[in-house]
Amino acid sequence: MLEPFGNETAAYAHTAFSSQQGEGSRHGEEGAEAELTAALQELRTLAGGLGVSVLTLALAWTTANPAIATTIVGSRTKEQLVSNYKAASYELTPDVIAQLHAITQPVLDKLGSNPDYYENRNNSRVY
Repeated sequence: MLEPFGNETAAYAHTAFSSQQGEGSRHGEEGAEAELTAALQELRTLAGGLGVSVLTLALAWTTANPAIATTIVGSRTKEQLVSNYKAASYELTPDVIAQLHAITQPVLDKLGSNPDYYENRNNSRVY
């Protein structure tokens, strides 16, 4: 069963993921809503095809990445804790990891190399 994400636009408003120029927006660049929304739909489809939740897919992808030393997740209930534990223990095949990279590459291409998604890439506070 595919999980609803609710209003994706609200989740990334005021960052480079969003082209909104409202209060709190500094980046002033074209957003990546279309790319992000397409990637989220493909991730839902992939998770559904694997018979796992998007949460499981996301945590498994994070823990499979050798460049990530620590994954911080939150739990409010015992059920969420168990779900997170199972998700972090889920093994991804190299083919699934390649699919995840392919699905999210258009988002990365659109956002560029600026790690600060709240600021214009020409006014980076990072470098």
